[in-house]
Amino acid sequence: MKTAIDILFDVSDFMGEANRKSVAQQLLRDEILPMIDFSEITGLKTFMSSGPVVLAIRNLDLGNNSKSDFEQKINNFPMANGGAPISKAIEESLSDLAKHEAECKRIVVITAGNDSLDGLYTSAALKAANEGVQVSFVLINAAESDKNTAANAANSANGVVCNVASDGFDLSAARTELTKLSAWMKGQQAPVVAPKEEVVANEVVVPVVETVVEPVSSVNIAEDVKEEIAAASASVEEKIDLMVEEKMVEEEPVFSAIDMSQFAVEVETVPASVSETADDSELTKVVADNRSEMNGLLNATTEKVAEIIAASNTAVADLQRKMAAEIANLQQQSTNCIAELLNASNKKLENLSANSSDAFSALASQKAQALALVDQLREDDRKVIIRTNDALDKQIAEKSQSFLNTHLQKKYPGRVSWVSNGANGSKGYDFVIDDNDNDASTIEYLIACKGLVDNSKTFFMSKEEWLACTQNAKNYQVYIISNLQDTPSLTIIDNLMDWIMKGKVVPCASSNIKLKADSIVLSLV
Repeated sequence: MKTAIDILFDVSDFMGEANRKSVAQQLLRDEILPMIDFSEITGLKTFMSSGPVVLAIRNLDLGNNSKSDFEQKINNFPMANGGAPISKAIEESLSDLAKHEAECKRIVVITAGNDSLDGLYTSAALKAANEGVQVSFVLINAAESDKNTAANAANSANGVVCNVASDGFDLSAARTELTKLSAWMKGQQAPVVAPKEEVVANEVVVPVVETVVEPVSSVNIAEDVKEEIAAASASVEEKIDLMVEEKMVEEEPVFSAIDMSQFAVEVETVPASVSETADDSELTKVVADNRSEMNGLLNATTEKVAEIIAASNTAVADLQRKMAAEIANLQQQSTNCIAELLNASNKKLENLSANSSDAFSALASQKAQALALVDQLREDDRKVIIRTNDALDKQIAEKSQSFLNTHLQKKYPGRVSWVSNGANGSKGYDFVIDDNDNDASTIEYLIACKGLVDNSKTFFMSKEEWLACTQNAKNYQVYIISNLQDTPSLTIIDNLMDWIMKGKVVPCASSNIKLKADSIVLSLV
């Protein structure tokens, strides 16, 4: 039999109170989902309202959903907010269920039981029944009036009602209550608890009065017991009078003994043998004897209760005196302990204060010395003179210029002049390339050689080199020989000013450096 079931979960403000929402989520996830056959059509909606606007959110559309789909949605329900439009939610579910073919269609509403828009939702349940849809309700901590409303609605729609308390939540009691829903899910008749019979034939049963003795006013408790026993006595007398009037007393009826063992009063059974032929005087005597026995029992019970109350009050008074003495003793001990702790703390504070004064003086002195050192370092930094390794710089220059000389002799045979080789001072360039017109006074290129020991892209120019470059911008070239220690590579800047203008060379370093006086730093991009 193909089945479709839609679960409606209330996320209104009322569900956010008294732990209702978390209890409802636990029951749905751990107890109700195992009742569902997920091979059938299933769906899940949460509902609330904002003023007159009803929000019925389809968390899972009716269809082939898995248990894990439900668990994921249940764990991420929205925060409780707004009203609870139960009728509108049922109507929304009916609209969705009408789109599916199924022999059995069911709706389970999990709610606190109060419809904030329509009040009663019996008409919505009756509409569901007319459309062949069964509706059941799982109430969470519902009020008595809301239980009655849900019961009427469930009866109209061939469903059941389960009510679970969320205050002091008891899982065992909740599972027992949900057996009705489980039976309904399986298409079975929900279990009905029959009322217990209180009257046995030919026997008048006087209910046992269960009295809890507390250390309060003895007069009030005695009066309560008198009222309950008087009510029981009146009930017995009324039944006896009725039997006398209708002549229904059979031979040797036995009026069962009144069990007052909780008051430690022993009362024997009073038999009354009255035959159908007994005259009224005998019957009157039996009634009088029973009344006398009841009055005696009442007096004995009242006295016994008074004794118990007096004993209880005495015991409570003794206990209160002992507790007061113990509390006073503890208070004194606490006061002494606090005083000792305060004295010890004050001494430690005095010692710490003295030590702290010396420590602060030392720290102040160290701080002054540190500040003076920082000022000196700043002053020294402003006056720093960069001292280079002249011997290493000379070796790099000689090696790079020698490498470049070999390269230029091959490139411009007979036209290369190594002007910086062995020269004193700098002319602003290292090599001169003569023009090819046999006129020694005509220069084609002025070349500056820059050697780098690694693959760095930053190089330096002297003041003389920069001036020579600006005065001979079109024919001033820079040859950079990188990685001199391993495999040298050559980069040719054919027009330094043009490279700077095009952004291929920038006047800055690729890392933090301290620049030597009269030096220009440049980096390849």
